Amino acid sequence: MMETLSYTCEGGQKLAVYLREQNARVTYKGKSYSMQQTKSASGTRYSDGTTVWWGKENEGFLEEDSNLNAPPMIAKNCKLDEG
Repeated sequence: MMETLSYTCEGGQKLAVYLREQNARVTYKGKSYSMQQTKSASGTRYSDGTTVWWGKENEGFLEEDSNLNAPPMIAKNCKLDEG
């Protein structure tokens, strides 16, 4: 069974997360990222090796995973849509 979560991020951009077991597909600005759940200290973290979706409670963000010192944000301040 798939779970769909809809978020509104900074600037009013929409982001969707489709969850099935340990996998997530994140769509944002016409791009789709297929990710697998990875270990995290808190929240839920999914990665495809170059991009990370990190969700905690009703918030999340999407960032590049290439520069560990200052990872470039793709989508930030994403809030779960009520509904």
